[in-house]
Amino acid sequence: KHGDTGRSEYEALEALRSGKADAAAVGSSTWARMQESGVFGEGEIVSFWTSEGYCHCNFTALSSVAKEKLAAFEETLFAMDHNNPEIRKMMAMEGLNRWVKTGAEELKGYEALFAAMKRYDLLKSWLEA
Repeated sequence: KHGDTGRSEYEALEALRSGKADAAAVGSSTWARMQESGVFGEGEIVSFWTSEGYCHCNFTALSSVAKEKLAAFEETLFAMDHNNPEIRKMMAMEGLNRWVKTGAEELKGYEALFAAMKRYDLLKSWLEA
């Protein structure tokens, strides 16, 4: 998505509809909204594969980032209260109720995505290292 979480999935589906793409990857919440809204006619688009669950919204940092900055960032994220209306709106846009700290175990869900990207030569060389 290259940082664009606002319209990119919808644009991918529009490319599918217009014939500019043969397939598109979208998150389950976007897929559900598209199905519920009736934007696409019955059977116009179909799901043919679903990955295992994974943490869709995550942050990573270079090892050169000061530990104090990382700690402050984590503290800010984890202090966000879903009961605050302004915070709730942002969290709802991301499809979450709270931030959680993840590790290698939670990243395992990405393996199928990386395998598919590698199969179709979509990985950048620095990811393959």
